[in-house]
Amino acid sequence: MFNRPSPGQDFPDRRERNENGSRWTSSLNSNREPGLRQNPTENPPSSTGPLDRLDRWMERHPAHPRLVPFVLYVALLFVVVLAREQHPLTYPVLYAIKIALVSWVVWRYRKLMPEITLSFHWLAIPAAVICTAGWIGLAWLMAGEFGIRMEAVMAGEPLGAIDYAAEDVTAGIFAITSTNFFVGFLESHPAAAWISLGMRLLGMTILVAIIEEVLYRSLLLRSLSRWRDTRIALLQFLGDMPIIGDMILHRKAVIEAAKEDHVLKRAFERVPLGHVTFFGVLIGAVLWSALSHLPRDWPGTFLCAFVFAWVLVKTREKGLGPVIWAHGLTNALLWGYVIATGDWQFL
Repeated sequence: MFNRPSPGQDFPDRRERNENGSRWTSSLNSNREPGLRQNPTENPPSSTGPLDRLDRWMERHPAHPRLVPFVLYVALLFVVVLAREQHPLTYPVLYAIKIALVSWVVWRYRKLMPEITLSFHWLAIPAAVICTAGWIGLAWLMAGEFGIRMEAVMAGEPLGAIDYAAEDVTAGIFAITSTNFFVGFLESHPAAAWISLGMRLLGMTILVAIIEEVLYRSLLLRSLSRWRDTRIALLQFLGDMPIIGDMILHRKAVIEAAKEDHVLKRAFERVPLGHVTFFGVLIGAVLWSALSHLPRDWPGTFLCAFVFAWVLVKTREKGLGPVIWAHGLTNALLWGYVIATGDWQFL
């Protein structure tokens, strides 16, 4: 899948420089997107437009095409949320623009991410069921709602949104007590709200599943699979920071870390897809929780991280396809639960 050097052969980034002076070249040389060069150090194009520069930048490091869609999605999410609070009808329009832009980035640079496949495996179904049930139950537990909700479930009357002001229920520290946006949106603009919910389903089950899996189960799970590599990268990052870097600059560990070049890139290229370590899954779960979810959902995030990693190990010959399916089905089941019960805290 990836062109990795044979034993005894040094990585190309120790020998070559591209036109901008960077000490590495891309090792993902096969099946490139039409219009993207096979090697950014060879035959530089005469055109230097913004898109050409973006193409070359994406090729330079395996992290770039795997990280940019996620960062773009999160950045646009803030814009969509801020706009909908002022004008609810902007939500479906801006959400559609967000999905379109992020999808374009993924599609344009898909050849730089050959692990993305659509291959299905039956393990995706039980994994999705386990993750959905665990996600909901653990969120109830974190919100202090588990007892009252389980009583309602056992009685055959699942609770929807809990009105903490009207009902005799003590909110837990991680409970969401505010009214969800879609509750008011469905009352004021039902057609636009259902269109938005339909787009939200597509975004959750397809796009989010792809961009999060290629980031967490490919890039981070491989780059951060060993403590040594992760420690060196962290020390390099801290050493480059203002103030903090000055404080630790002369420490032996920081000096030794500074001698290492592109440690995470080399780790990514060395570790094949599906090679999983406990440390890699753990650090990936920590980052996934911190970057993508509310504290209430952190236990569910850890559960999904380990379940999806298990699916990846069992189905790695199929690429990321089965894990993308598991993630997408989990989000689809969660969406269906919200629509069926009115427990809007999960959207």
